[in-house]
Amino acid sequence: MLNKKYFKYIYTGIYDSYNICLKKNNFLFYHHNIYENKQKKIIDKVSKNILSKKLIEPFYKQHTQYLINAISINKKDKINILDIGGGWGVGYANCIEAFNKKKLLNLNYHIYDLKNVCAIGEKFFKKRLGLKKNLKYHDNLEQLESTKYDIIFLGSSLQYFSDPFKILKKIIKLNSPLIIFIDTYLTDTKTFFTKQKYYEVGVPHSFINKKEFLLSFKNKYRLESITNSHTTRLGKIGEINMNNFKKKYRIKNSLNLIFKKNAK
Repeated sequence: MLNKKYFKYIYTGIYDSYNICLKKNNFLFYHHNIYENKQKKIIDKVSKNILSKKLIEPFYKQHTQYLINAISINKKDKINILDIGGGWGVGYANCIEAFNKKKLLNLNYHIYDLKNVCAIGEKFFKKRLGLKKNLKYHDNLEQLESTKYDIIFLGSSLQYFSDPFKILKKIIKLNSPLIIFIDTYLTDTKTFFTKQKYYEVGVPHSFINKKEFLLSFKNKYRLESITNSHTTRLGKIGEINMNNFKKKYRIKNSLNLIFKKNAK
């Protein structure tokens, strides 16, 4: 993340859509070489820890502990995971640290993300650690439909999709028994987009209408738990400073939500 001395607020501006936010700010963060270079450095750091059998830094675990716990208590011999917006694979890196060889061999980990982000994972993480069949990258939603997933995980990713409700509809259609959302930004106002400062550039970021979000799961899933997220922002844990917004747009915390599929 950027050094906190560079700015006071992470979020600026209110926009009705992703495209308007993009047009007004003229950025495309995930295709920026600053992002790619940062990710390569993180992969290098995490990979060195894994190869030397040292613990991964806590910062790179803040969104994955719920996933690790869910995998731990799953009784199936073979488990299929879908990590939506999973980037280069930090979630799987945490699995390598957490589980023994037998557990890992029976864990099929699928990542859905942008094409260039998947390419970073393939080239700099998967190849470096010699990972083969158990870690797979996908940049096309249709590629996901052929697998039945035991757990679908979104670790601080839903807010970065251009149409969060479109991706949400597709996720629910996959009929996974368990869907985990970490660091999700829900608001009582209408869904809006804003500019998030991230590294030296910016990225569109949505705040999603809470009622509409929860109604998406009606009749198919039940909400098992909802807790405040403990994401670190500008050196502070859990807090979101939105004092530069009108009160109706402010939220105090992002949320972790776990949904279980209703029994037939």
